[in-house]
Amino acid sequence: MNTFPDIRFRALKSPMKPDELLANLRHNVLPSFPREISHFTRNARHDLNLYDELIQHIRNKKATLSREITRYESLTTPIRKLPPEVLRQIFGFAAGRSRFNHPFSACQSTAFRLSSVCYKWREIALQSPELWANMCISLDAKSILPVKLSLSRSQQHTLSIELVGGYEGDEEQPCEELLRLLVEHNHRWRELDLSLVGSLVLDSDLGGFNSMLESVICSSVGLHSLSFKEDENLQSFTLNMEPEYPIYHDDFPWETIRHLNTKYGNLQHVLECLQHGRGLLSLTYRDDQDSALTYNFPSQRVDEDRVVSNLGTLSLELSNPSTLYPLLSDILQNVTLPSLKNLTISCETLGVRQRISRTFQFCHMWPAVNLSLFMERSRCNLTTLVLTGIPLLDSQVISMLHLTPSLHTFTLHELWATETTQYQEAPKKLHRTVTKDLLEKLEATYSNAFYFQHPLLPKLKWLTLWVQSHFDADEAFVELVKSRWVRPASGDPSFAYDTEHLRTVELYVLGRKLLEEVYEPLKTIEENGMMITVFGDGVRVV
Repeated sequence: MNTFPDIRFRALKSPMKPDELLANLRHNVLPSFPREISHFTRNARHDLNLYDELIQHIRNKKATLSREITRYESLTTPIRKLPPEVLRQIFGFAAGRSRFNHPFSACQSTAFRLSSVCYKWREIALQSPELWANMCISLDAKSILPVKLSLSRSQQHTLSIELVGGYEGDEEQPCEELLRLLVEHNHRWRELDLSLVGSLVLDSDLGGFNSMLESVICSSVGLHSLSFKEDENLQSFTLNMEPEYPIYHDDFPWETIRHLNTKYGNLQHVLECLQHGRGLLSLTYRDDQDSALTYNFPSQRVDEDRVVSNLGTLSLELSNPSTLYPLLSDILQNVTLPSLKNLTISCETLGVRQRISRTFQFCHMWPAVNLSLFMERSRCNLTTLVLTGIPLLDSQVISMLHLTPSLHTFTLHELWATETTQYQEAPKKLHRTVTKDLLEKLEATYSNAFYFQHPLLPKLKWLTLWVQSHFDADEAFVELVKSRWVRPASGDPSFAYDTEHLRTVELYVLGRKLLEEVYEPLKTIEENGMMITVFGDGVRVV
């Protein structure tokens, strides 16, 4: 259908031919018919205006067609086939935490962006209070409006709130109006993070907490300023300890706490936490690097003084290599953990320059004896073991694995072989931990068709290795994976009962490209069901 406007042009005939006009301009010949020229120029300007109108009409028509194309294409997109409840689940995974902190604005919140896409998405977002209940809030006036909207749209859903200091001045004076707004909803707080706020906020009246609060992150200053004693549902506590503010155990909700994540400079505080927290299921201990430099080793305890705990998960993230072994030795020497299932020992928090400097040295020796005595005394069945950033010998790892036959998950990162250092320059002196001998000990081998040699860690299902460029046991790794997947046609039937299939295997070799033909047999195993990931110098091989 032709929708162009009815246009009638006037300047249909020029007073001169083009050649004649050009000659008159060159020789400066004055025209003998000025009236005709004036009439033509008026008509030409009129026609120009008509052309502009026509061009604008075409542009409008083009924009209209583009919008219609977009709408029709949107109408046929597969995502429209998803029911609202599925979209709501997807929104929940995508939204994450809304951040209302200067200089960022509310429009950068995923929840706000999702609600701005289309009418249907907006309706789903507004009917999903959980999207609006997870907030990181800067305590200045610019956060008031988006916080009000989020609190309103979250309805009565429990809230996860992280508070950070305001940016309006050096003193980080909190916005009182915003604090009052948040306190009005403190009965809905489920998770509360106060680790990045100053004493001005902690000294404010945040009101009494109630049974909705399940998780708290704060410093020991906040622990002294606020009371969590009456929170019956409080199960997880992350505490950044400061020496001048020790824990007053009588005021701490030990009866309900199940998961404690703490940073101390004093091992005695950790032992006290285990003594008072009889219901603790997991403990993450991060030592303070500065205080670790002056660590005082406690005297050896007698058996009746050892702390006995039902702890199921213990993570030791120790930041100073000079005190790692003594501190680890003292922890193993002073506790008995019969219910321990998951153990993590890490020393990977120092910067690269500090690692390479002369101050980076592991003093004393790996506490193999105390570890063995601890396992014998605790009689625990470890199922998960993570070792990262420790210069262990392969023989030390093998000895440790002999103590943990129930392991089904094993993660080992060689020194300086972690996710955070793979693209950084490593020191020249590297420590070899993952060797051919270690991998062969994990291999299920057959001397003949009727004799099967049980491997180290027969229950192993998930294996992750991060190694440096000196790794030269490629073939041994391939044979290990094959032996823990492919069963012989005939042989010892106990394999099916005593040795588990590997489910997931990951190998990351830093600083060296791998030969694909060496790892080619693993591709067939992956096709048959095992999840295998092999990277060499950042390039995936399997």
